Amino acid sequence: ADEWRTVEYYAIQLAGAGSLITVGGTGTLDQTWVKAEQWTTFSRDMSDAGLVALQAAKEHSKDGLLKAGDLLVDSCQACHDAFKPTVPTEGIMHQPDYDYLYHLFERK
Repeated sequence: ADEWRTVEYYAIQLAGAGSLITVGGTGTLDQTWVKAEQWTTFSRDMSDAGLVALQAAKEHSKDGLLKAGDLLVDSCQACHDAFKPTVPTEGIMHQPDYDYLYHLFERK
């Protein structure tokens, strides 16, 4: 139950982050990127993946969580390929709680 609550917590953050990145930050190109239609599409896809993960957490569905993970990877990788290809999309920073959830993503 605690694991799924943590997944739910991260899913909510992820769903909200998609909208948040449409505002742009202080990066040199941020204000240019947020005006691109493709940026909006990728950010919406990121939020949608978060909502799929949230539903999976509520249902305790590993299959749903795997689907959300695939959607998220596709969205993030495509966005990085289009806007920031030299920046990795994995392994930059994780909260301490994150690593104990990896078993939920194991494919059968």
